Amino acid sequence: MLALAQTAEGLVVEARDQDLRVVGRRAFGVTALAAAVAASGARWVLTPEGARRLDAELALSPPVREPEDEGLELRALTCVDDDLLLLRQHPLRGAMAPAMLSRIGANGAVRWVARLPPTSVAHPGVRSSRRRRRAWSPTTWLHAAVSLTVSGDRALVTLGDMPRSGIGVGFVISSRHGEIVFTTAAGPIDQVAGLDDGRFLVAYEGYGDFDTLRYGRDGRVEDAWASHGFYVVDGTDLRVVETRGSTASKSHLARLESGGRVRRGAELPGYYTSPPLVRADGSLIFVRAGQVFFCRDLEVIETTIISGADARSSAFECVAAGESTFVPVKTSSRALELLRIEVD
Repeated sequence: MLALAQTAEGLVVEARDQDLRVVGRRAFGVTALAAAVAASGARWVLTPEGARRLDAELALSPPVREPEDEGLELRALTCVDDDLLLLRQHPLRGAMAPAMLSRIGANGAVRWVARLPPTSVAHPGVRSSRRRRRAWSPTTWLHAAVSLTVSGDRALVTLGDMPRSGIGVGFVISSRHGEIVFTTAAGPIDQVAGLDDGRFLVAYEGYGDFDTLRYGRDGRVEDAWASHGFYVVDGTDLRVVETRGSTASKSHLARLESGGRVRRGAELPGYYTSPPLVRADGSLIFVRAGQVFFCRDLEVIETTIISGADARSSAFECVAAGESTFVPVKTSSRALELLRIEVD
């Protein structure tokens, strides 16, 4: 397996065996923004200079990027087949400008470029001068994540007034031609998920919102639920590892059913959660509240306490390799550890 980390040396790539022994290591004096794997298995790393392929010898290719950058910074990377989707946006403290989404071949050929302009935003929960605000023009137009969400022949890019109010919209774009198909309702958009046929789940959390909307291919809202969190999509079966920011309400493992019904199972402690790993049998593994959770359906089967971790420890997505599960965790001491978990 390959482990990528951003360190004082820049990007460090390590090859490790099943016992986590380091069998190869390369340090690059570059900053890694994101990583993605193409349909062919090619591994890509996004740096400020462009997307760079990581080969079997742990060497990085020259950067691939659109030549016209217009003063924008690279932010997010996702693969569509063997092509790259690259998102560029204005610097946080720079002049606001439209974001640009590009589809580029591995050889650098530009397929298309989509311009994603700022729009006015509004939300009844945002207050100013003790009065509810009407629509306003955001002062930034930024994407918070480092990846993009793809569903069938569509891609979803969320942009908004970050980090000021957090209110933004989602642009759904044709990954074939680059045209904007529709935009979502404005709000405090958080988690999103693709449903493999051009439809998306979009979660709104904050300012009193704790909701999930399912957008159809034409932009119509097909269903809505009073739930939010990390989504587990298996065909028409939709589960959620809920993340409620309010301590007044509890989070659960939940299932989103038709007609806006939410069936809740086991209660979950804490809030900060790693993206769940879905195993072949549908069981889930994720890190939350300083523990590794192993769940089946809507029930918690087993938990393992992580030494040195607490409720605010950062956890990254777990990775399965053979019968083992590897869990990267940054503990309260700020140390990054790679744990190996065996689940029967």
